This record gives sequence, structure tokens and C-alpha cells, in this order.
Amino acid sequence: MWEQQLLATTQEATQEDQTALHELLQDTQTMYLVSDGGATDGHGYYGWVVATGTKIIWRGKGKVLGTPYLMESLRTESVGMLSLTLFLHHYCTFHDIDLTNENLFHYCDNSTVVKRMKWYRERDICSPNSHLTPDDDVQIQIEQTMAKLHTTFPTRWVKGHQTPKENEELPWEATLNIEADNLANEARDETANEPDNFFQYPASKAMLYIRGQPITRNIAREIRFAWTSQDLRQYMTEHFKWKATTADLIDWYSHGSTLKSYEYYQHLFCIKLIHERLPVLGEKFTASPNKLCPCCKRCEETTEHYMECLKNPYQPDELRDGLKPIFDKHEVDPILRLMINMATANQPINRDILEGVHPIIDFSPYYDLIQEQEEIGWNQLNLGRYGISWDRCQRRFLEHKHKKKITGEPKWIRNVIRETWAYQKARWIARNEELHGPSNNRASSAATKLAYLSRIQSLYKHEMDLLVQD
Repeated sequence: MWEQQLLATTQEATQEDQTALHELLQDTQTMYLVSDGGATDGHGYYGWVVATGTKIIWRGKGKVLGTPYLMESLRTESVGMLSLTLFLHHYCTFHDIDLTNENLFHYCDNSTVVKRMKWYRERDICSPNSHLTPDDDVQIQIEQTMAKLHTTFPTRWVKGHQTPKENEELPWEATLNIEADNLANEARDETANEPDNFFQYPASKAMLYIRGQPITRNIAREIRFAWTSQDLRQYMTEHFKWKATTADLIDWYSHGSTLKSYEYYQHLFCIKLIHERLPVLGEKFTASPNKLCPCCKRCEETTEHYMECLKNPYQPDELRDGLKPIFDKHEVDPILRLMINMATANQPINRDILEGVHPIIDFSPYYDLIQEQEEIGWNQLNLGRYGISWDRCQRRFLEHKHKKKITGEPKWIRNVIRETWAYQKARWIARNEELHGPSNNRASSAATKLAYLSRIQSLYKHEMDLLVQD
């Protein structure tokens, strides 16, 4: 079944003067094997071509199976190569061909695939640790298929998506890469609604499954996440008063990848921010005798008040100015800009308010987004939690504007989240300076020094229990 899935749409070019592939595989003529792949919203797809120096003679395309949130370009590019090598294996078997043509060259625009295939051709032994690498199940199936072909044709890198300059022609392998990419895009559109019936490749002797989903990369991280995520999901559901299914509406990929990109101290701040655990004075976990906001000195400083305090030196205008170049760079839908600016400025939002304030704008295409974000909470945009519909609406806007299919990761959301969290960090620093006084880039404030002194005193009390390296 897995082989049928990879070979179902393979097709020979219909050219009367075309030399048959079985003759070329036993000749010395240079043959080009070019594969490509892509992933959009967890949907993987690939395309490949077999060509002589002047003509394409075979084409293939299809869907890449795997866990959607783990679907990345490495897997799709690797499956494209697997489909291609599997086709050659069955073609040679059917025609009883010994593959003697040493002028076969495989081209791919994914540098990791190229490095893996070079390592495969040069290595002496294969260690167990190598099988913990991302998407190794595809790699070892490629290697097993190559062994059956009795060949180790080289894999070379080609720059993808090249555009020819005026009065210049692209190299033939670059032209074939464009054709493979077009085939992959066709497969994306044709297989979008096909079921994901995952097949474990026979060369992959062991596969980890979590909740019925195959784990094809980041195995240690996925085990840790599976162990802790349910407790965290339950905590957030209770803390933010969500429905049991609300967490499934959130674009966790953009949220998590942004968080993962920070160094330790910025990461620590953002963790406290997104879980509403910043040590503001009015929360129980802070246990401060003084509960008043250091900025306005009137209200109790709860997390909600801190996020909205109008006396903080950093106000939403700062964030709006920071977001504008990001919106412009990514050509963000003006309606999405409007809603993000309103939400991050802590203004109330619902369908009636939007249509009342902006009666000439048709918000009907955004009703699903509005309803989705209302369930999550508009204030969650300040914490980096966007609904899945945001990027769908942005893709729709760009496709209508540019008249072409838009693919790729939602980088615009990640950049908006980064800018939002940078603004929140600036607000927090300004708030701390109101409380402790400015540090002027010198030693820490008196409160911080007092905290250090308390730690040092505690260490001295337990000096007999400490190791030398502590």
C-alpha cells in the first residue's frame, strides 16, 4: 500500500520521438533526476521529474504522509526523492534492467537532503544515534531502495525557485527544479482533502506513536511535551476560563516558534507574561504588603490592571508604530491590522462594535475569525495567542491581491508576536523603574540588591550542605 501511494500518479511523457527510459538507463547519456517538496499548514506534497539533457520523460507527484504539526520541508523533499528512487527500482525490476548508466545525477534544493545522501555514500558504519535524526524513517527507506538498485548516484544541490535574468537561460537542472516545484504545487491542490492514512515504511523497524500520531522528529521533546502538556492545557483552560476545545483554535506553531527563538532571560520573561505570572504587586503569589500600582498609585496592581494601566510610560501608540513596518513588509490585510491594533490597545471588540465604528467595511468574510478570537479572548493577542483563522484570512487577501497561490509559514504572525512581546518587556522595565527607580545601566536597583543579599545569606546558612562547585 505504501508503494502504491508513492507511485499512483507517476506518468510518462507523451512524445513520439522520445527514447525509452529503459534504453537510457543502460546507456552513457547524462540523466537528470530532480525532486522537490513543500509543506503548507501541515499538508505535505512533492513532485519529481526524470529527464535527459533536453527533455522530460517521466513525472511524478503526490502527498506526503505524516503528523501535520511535524510536517516540514525536510520530510517532503525526502519523500519526493523516495518516490523517485522507488519508481526507478520498480521500472528496472519490471524491464529486467541492470542499472549500468553511471551518468545519473539527482538534484534537490534542500541542503540537508544533499548532506544526508553524501554521508550515506561515504560512511562505513551506521550508529544507533543516527536513527534519532528528523524524518529518519524516510531516509533509511531511501537507502534501502538505493541498495536494491545497486547504485549510489550523487545528489547535488540546486538553488530553488530561480528566475532567469533578461536574455539569459537558467541551467537545465534549475529549469527542472521549477517543473518539479510546479508538480508539487499541483499535488498540494489535488490532495488537500485526501485522508492522512499513515504508512510506516518497512525499512523503519521502530516508530514512536503518541496519541496515535507517528513522531518523526524531535523525539525527546515530543515525549516531554506529551508528559506535561495535558496539565498545562488544563491549567490554561481553567485560568483563562476557556471551553474544553478552545485551545485547539490557537495557532500554537507561531506562538511556540516565537517563544523558542529567545535567549534565556527574554524567554523567562515571556513565559511569565503569557501565563500571567509576572510579579505584579496585587496578585496573591507576589505576597507584597503594598498592592498599589507603581505607575498610577491608585489601583491595585493586578495582572489585568498592569496590562491596561494608562499611566505606564509605554502606551499602545508605541506598539502601533512598531507594528506598522511589519504590516507593510508582509502586506498584511488592512482589516487584520485594524483588529490587531484595537486588541493590543485593549479596546473592546466584537462584530457589533466593529460594524458600528466602521460601517462602510464589510466584515462578513471575517466573521469566523472574529468568533474564534472572541472564544480565545482578544486580550490573548497581547500574549501571542492568535487563532488559526488569522493566517487563513491573510492568505486569502494575498491570493486575491497577487492572483496566485500563497504558501509558506505565517512569518508575519511571528514577527507581530515578537514586536508585541518587546513592547510588553519595555512596559515592564518602565513599570519597574517607577517602583525601584532607574538603573541607568549601572548596578541593579536597591530591591534587586536586597534580593541578592537574601540569597547570599541563605547560602551561608546551608554552607555545610553545599558542594565546592556551588
